[in-house]
Amino acid sequence: MKKPRTHDLRTSDLLGTVVAKIQRKRTVSLEDIVGLLKERVFGLAILLFCIPNCLPIPNFAGLSALTGIPIGIIGLEMMVGRTDLWLPTFLGEKRIPAKTFAKVLKHSIPTIRKMENALYPRFLVMSSRPIQPLLGLVIVVLATIMSLPIPFGNFMPGWSMAFIALGLIKRDGFVILLGLILGTFTLILLGAVADQLLLFFG
Repeated sequence: MKKPRTHDLRTSDLLGTVVAKIQRKRTVSLEDIVGLLKERVFGLAILLFCIPNCLPIPNFAGLSALTGIPIGIIGLEMMVGRTDLWLPTFLGEKRIPAKTFAKVLKHSIPTIRKMENALYPRFLVMSSRPIQPLLGLVIVVLATIMSLPIPFGNFMPGWSMAFIALGLIKRDGFVILLGLILGTFTLILLGAVADQLLLFFG
């Protein structure tokens, strides 16, 4: 039987392939991870780096920054209209514990599978190429927030970008819109918290 090509696989199946390829390694570089996704759109790369920030399971210190920075760079690439994934050398060579990352991805697969079963192409303007620079800007802002050392500050931006990413992958504009709404709520909430902190310490 002919094996399916990488770009023919469902998102959950491709995540399973990534897990299988890295789980026996001690460490894996961000460049290696991106290399597994070269035939996919930006959405899958964003989703892959968002997942560790969406699940309430233990991770290693600094993971939100280490995953948030690549997402921000991907957002910048969307803003300028790039069509291929790229990370600068200094970032691509960064290595993370492979088993931990694989475990996080493995825990996410059932949820991703359930979500993608409910997604389908609709409200296509939200996933169209002219809108992608705007989505890239939103991704950059949310990725920056996710990278900051704010307690639980990675959770809501992570889910916001995960919705946007899934919407891009499945061309589901309704889910992209949900991600934008959640992202807006995240900014309002963090802004209110920051304002209260300034009043308290001021």
